[in-house]
Amino acid sequence: MVRSNKQPKLRSDLVVSEQETTAGPSFVIKDPASGRFFRLREPEHFIARQFDGSTHLDAIRRRAKEKFGAGLRSLSIGMRQSVVEFSE
Repeated sequence: MVRSNKQPKLRSDLVVSEQETTAGPSFVIKDPASGRFFRLREPEHFIARQFDGSTHLDAIRRRAKEKFGAGLRSLSIGMRQSVVEFSE
């Protein structure tokens, strides 16, 4: 397996809208290419926003830990699939 040093970058065509729920804010991402919608919770959205193609994953992990007070060993399966699907 060959690993790339390239950092994740979200596609610029994604449409993000915030929705308030009884459980707190959630973020709906629309993929205009496929017409699919994805719902992220606040921590997931915080992480995804930082996928700019240059920020190292260790820095994102550290920032998320500082903001939410929990370690992030790995992304959920759904989040990993979204990153791949939303990446440029």
